[in-house]
Amino acid sequence: MIAMQVCERGEAASESAVISNALDILRRRVVRPASAVLRVDELGDYLHLMLAAETRRVVCVAWLNRRRQVLWCGPLFHGDVDHCSVYPREVVREALRHNATQAVLAFSEPTDPEQPDAAAVAQFAAVRDALGLLGIVVLDCLMITSSKRVSLVDEGLSCL
Repeated sequence: MIAMQVCERGEAASESAVISNALDILRRRVVRPASAVLRVDELGDYLHLMLAAETRRVVCVAWLNRRRQVLWCGPLFHGDVDHCSVYPREVVREALRHNATQAVLAFSEPTDPEQPDAAAVAQFAAVRDALGLLGIVVLDCLMITSSKRVSLVDEGLSCL
């Protein structure tokens, strides 16, 4: 539940302002120089806030180095309500550009299913395989809905 903030002038801030502030706080906590991400969950919290309100499928990635420091985190691909094309070649190009050795992938799922569909799992398996050829480890792939975050690793899906 989002608590309403009171501004200095005594006015209640809108929910979108509260969410924006929360994203800024999480961004500073997760994406900061010389900070190690101790758990994928911390990054998952940030990605969940970033993607939960999406009305179309968006694929994001967080690139990390060997010490699990976040090098870059943001969207790579945008799609429609039930599909988003993901090109492993472009993902690999971005990984090399950031000199990443690890990645956490996430995608918004506006239809709010219980589990990711087989096409999404296959799509991210292809990305994992392409990154793996370069020695880049995919730590997790997260499906983000408006109400929950599903880790494909925790669910034992064949993506990772």
